[in-house]
Amino acid sequence: MGYRPLPKEDNIESSLIWYKNGDVDSMSHWVDSLTEFMKPYTDEATKERKGTKYVVCSDTTELKEGEECQFTDMWLEGNCTSAQSWGYASESPCIILKMNKMFGWVPEPYETIAELPEDMPESLKTHISDQVAASSNVMPKRIWVSCVGENPSDEEYLGDLKYSPWQGFPSYYFPFKNTPGYTAPVVAVEFQNTKPNVLINVECRAWAKNIKYDRGNRFGLVSFQLIID
Repeated sequence: MGYRPLPKEDNIESSLIWYKNGDVDSMSHWVDSLTEFMKPYTDEATKERKGTKYVVCSDTTELKEGEECQFTDMWLEGNCTSAQSWGYASESPCIILKMNKMFGWVPEPYETIAELPEDMPESLKTHISDQVAASSNVMPKRIWVSCVGENPSDEEYLGDLKYSPWQGFPSYYFPFKNTPGYTAPVVAVEFQNTKPNVLINVECRAWAKNIKYDRGNRFGLVSFQLIID
């Protein structure tokens, strides 16, 4: 899994997202980076891809030749839009999560509530249970995601998180086959009421039966630091 925005090229090995609230100059890099990254998901970009028909997919969709599952930036919610400067102007910064493109890889989603791992955050388990209840007891076929503070102190300062358009990546976007017109799904995470002037270590993890998690070797997760001054 990867994330955006990344630091400037002269500091590319850093994983720190830092900006000063209300300071346009310190926010501009993060805002511009997200806007640039999301350009392929705009209506204008979609219309330019001739020969591809975009379909609003579901877990039961069967694509025909020349069709691809649609993903549009119009589905992102809250402050996680270009029009809202991705939340950086309103103390609710957003990050974008994405799955790295692995040719031919097919996710194995959890099929029942009983299969959910013991170490999955309770907030995500509750969300999944709510989704199942809202879907006539059908488990959505999804690579679930969760973002947490790496340590108890980080968790205390993290605040509330809002995910959109889903708290995970629908399995119908996979496998990646490098076909023309393919747009990978993303998850926007909005950090709300995060404590200012504190360095917060954040870990975002992907959840599926065939995703290996190893913090030491950085498998199945991304981590970064966030400071809002």
